[in-house]
Amino acid sequence: MLAPIADAAETGNLVKNPGFEAASGQEIFPEVLDGRAAARRYERLRDLVTRAKRFGIDVYLYYATNYHHRVPKWFYQEHPDCQGYSWGNSMCTSSPKVLRYLDETTRHIFRGVPGLKGLVIIFDSEGCFSDAVGNRDRCPRCRNRKPEDIVSEYLTVIDKAMKQSSPDSELIAWSYFTGHPQWVIRAIPKLPKDITLQAEFSKEAIIQREGVRHIAGDYQITEIGPAPHFLVQAEAATAAGLKLSTKTEHSYSNEFVSVPYIPATLQYHKRVAAFRQYPIRAVFANWTHHGYSPNPNAEILKWYSWDHEPKIDDLLADMARSRFGAKAAPLFIEAWGHFSKGITYYPYSDAVARNPGPIQVGPGLPLYLDATQRLPSTWRSPVNDLSGTVPWGPDVVLKSFGRLEAEWQQGVDRMSRALADVPVGQRREAERELGIAEAILCCTRSYMNLTRFLVARERLDAETEPSLRQTILDQMRTIARAELENARKALVVCAADSRVGYASGGSHVGGLYTPALIRWKIAQVESMLRDEMPKVLDIEGVPR
Repeated sequence: MLAPIADAAETGNLVKNPGFEAASGQEIFPEVLDGRAAARRYERLRDLVTRAKRFGIDVYLYYATNYHHRVPKWFYQEHPDCQGYSWGNSMCTSSPKVLRYLDETTRHIFRGVPGLKGLVIIFDSEGCFSDAVGNRDRCPRCRNRKPEDIVSEYLTVIDKAMKQSSPDSELIAWSYFTGHPQWVIRAIPKLPKDITLQAEFSKEAIIQREGVRHIAGDYQITEIGPAPHFLVQAEAATAAGLKLSTKTEHSYSNEFVSVPYIPATLQYHKRVAAFRQYPIRAVFANWTHHGYSPNPNAEILKWYSWDHEPKIDDLLADMARSRFGAKAAPLFIEAWGHFSKGITYYPYSDAVARNPGPIQVGPGLPLYLDATQRLPSTWRSPVNDLSGTVPWGPDVVLKSFGRLEAEWQQGVDRMSRALADVPVGQRREAERELGIAEAILCCTRSYMNLTRFLVARERLDAETEPSLRQTILDQMRTIARAELENARKALVVCAADSRVGYASGGSHVGGLYTPALIRWKIAQVESMLRDEMPKVLDIEGVPR
């Protein structure tokens, strides 16, 4: 049996920082005690643990540093021997005082919250020690130590403190480092034998499109996995006698973050079926920016977390019948199949989906005739250039998304046909399922229209022959009008379901869309067509 983990950091937004948010009860560093705020967090955490126990759910804390309360300069002025040089300017865990601080804080958490099951710690990159971003040589305490020894010491201190307060608790050490350096493999045999190693199942999987090869970032469902580094870490954990956990996505991933889940049910089933081939005893199934709401993908993970799992065809049939009625169920199942095939064509990269990630803004993306128009540079944001097509280039992304679009349209068509056969009492859920699929299709088309428009604009700027410039302008008008039609469709979908266009729950999530933003974008494109495009050529056809 696999054991999905309830994550307090998402469900309750509670103790997420051993540096300050949980700072209570320790004798060392009394200046960082969080007083009444920490007491309130503990109260809420105890309540969460109590409520979860009624349903047989254990609660683990995501134990991270410097997310909300970064170490201030004055602290290091008073305690220079605690200065760290890693991600987030976190404390140096080679310092005996910092280790004592973590020991005391961890003990207090588990004494103060009886029944808390354990901790999840990213041990190789996020503020855990001074090699997080290659800065170990800057630290006078760490530069002469091996990173595997630093990590082993750090995790051993926390593990012992946790166990002394709660003998049945569990420490899950999560390897998240991009690139997965060899010292991580060397660290695994040095970890306490009661620690669980958590390896990323699909992060850095290899994606190839039209001869272009790319190593994907985290949180994608385009490629099932396992990624090469997972196989190495799993083998090392097994050889060291450690239990093994894996990180995956249960219903949601970075391809489309502006919907509550991606209805590619067969693809999510393939992911679960794949990691069940390995000696995995637990699954860390998040992050999600919409909360843990019921959906078909989450139900698949639930059933496949147990031995004697149902056949996937039988499970999908039961899910479709219960949600949409027996008569409509076959077409919904067919639609899920098209979506599952379509997602495999996604040209996944951080540039497409995350940074800048323009596809997430979808129908809110503006189309600017002026190439010098500046836009804020952030994650999941609109762009006014082709930076959102890296590393594939516009031709590859258009070809790949064209395939996705064709499959998605077939799925939407089947759901639309099925609505007439959905019982009245289940019609609302069926309409919302269709709306999610339509929203994804609208985002895809907006991204494709933007890419086509920008490619044409580059040709226009390079062309000097008047008749050819006129031809290009006509093509750009056609693209802009197609996008207006797409945006108006998206406006109806977005206005009907407040979940569509929304994402929250972490940093770098902004830049999505709302009905107001879509209406602004429609006005912007209409103004460009009406007021700006006629001025590109003068009366004689001479380019301005």
